[in-house]
Amino acid sequence: MARLAQIMDPVQQEAMKEAYAWAIHNTRIMYTGVAAIGVLVSLFVATSNSASEHVETVIGIRVERRTGDEDVEITVLQLPSV
Repeated sequence: MARLAQIMDPVQQEAMKEAYAWAIHNTRIMYTGVAAIGVLVSLFVATSNSASEHVETVIGIRVERRTGDEDVEITVLQLPSV
């Protein structure tokens, strides 16, 4: 891409300036719209109080391996009901 200072023709320099200004203008409008949507969405985010006690959630499959000739015990853990 040619730099603006390297373009000798004044008509081309003006065209380059206008194209750059138009691109910046459109970018400013887009990001202003995204910011406004972000502010509107943030108004609907509810606050929640975190519990004072940490409760670890156990999910998935726990596999216990034992030494010797004993079999592998597989226990499927259920999620606590809400």
